[in-house]
Amino acid sequence: LLGGRFGRGLLQPARPVSRAGAGQPERYGRNVRMQTLDRLMTYLEHSPSPFHAAASAAALLEEGGFVRLEEGDAWALKPGGQYYVTRNQSSLIAFRLPGGPLTGWRMTAAHSDSPTFRVKNDGMGGDKRYARLEVEGYGGMNCASWLDRPLTVAGRVVVRTPEGVESRLVYLD
Repeated sequence: LLGGRFGRGLLQPARPVSRAGAGQPERYGRNVRMQTLDRLMTYLEHSPSPFHAAASAAALLEEGGFVRLEEGDAWALKPGGQYYVTRNQSSLIAFRLPGGPLTGWRMTAAHSDSPTFRVKNDGMGGDKRYARLEVEGYGGMNCASWLDRPLTVAGRVVVRTPEGVESRLVYLD
C-alpha cells in the first residue's frame, strides 16, 4: 500500500531495490532509510483515526495512479490497471491487475482500529464552562498506559447540512 509496487507511494525507496546476495552492499543508505521513516511518520500524523488512515491511504494511492472504484457499481477492469475501493470510510482494498494472464494471487491485509477510547453515542455532558464527552474503552486496552499521554478527539462525525446528512472527518489537535 505505501510503496514498492504501488507506484510512488509513501514508503517507496528513492532508488530501485537491489536483488544482490550475501556479501553485497547494503540495499539502502542511511538517507534513504531516514526519508522512508519521515514519510511513514507523515502518514501516521495524518492518520489519527481509522477514518483518517483510509483517507490518507486513498490520497496516496490516487497520487500513485490508482483509480477509485465504487463498491456498488459494475467494475470495468483493464489489464495492468491499478484500483482501490473503500467501505464505510474506514476500510480500503487496493489491487493491481497484471498486464497479461492472471497466473497467481498475492494479498496483504491489515486493520486500522486499535485500542482507544470511543465517544459514546449519547455521551455529551458538561456545564456552562466545559463540554464533557463520555467515552468507553475499545480494543482490549491497558488503561494505565494512557495516563501519561496527551489526548485528543479524532474520527468521523455525521452532520446535518441543507443538502442532507453527510459525514466529515474531524481532528481536534
